[in-house]
Amino acid sequence: MMPSDDLPANTNAIHYENKHKLACINLCSNVSGYTQTVNFINSGNEYELVVKMMDFLTKLSEVCYHSLLVRHKDVFKQLTGVSLKKFKLVVITKQ
Repeated sequence: MMPSDDLPANTNAIHYENKHKLACINLCSNVSGYTQTVNFINSGNEYELVVKMMDFLTKLSEVCYHSLLVRHKDVFKQLTGVSLKKFKLVVITKQ
């Protein structure tokens, strides 16, 4: 919790006592190669902390998706008619 300065104004329904700020995020995974805990610590910019976390989660998602494609390549080919060799993983990220 942070000091009670610069809190939003109280209303009839809500009374603010403290303002909470994001300090850190700790992530664990059971994905092979990513089983160590990853810590994201706020260095003064909460937005940057969340961006770093989302970049990591996007990378983790890409690894999981690739693993899924490799593991189930025969099913994928039957459903789509596309060989895994011709398939390209496309990741769209917002900069």
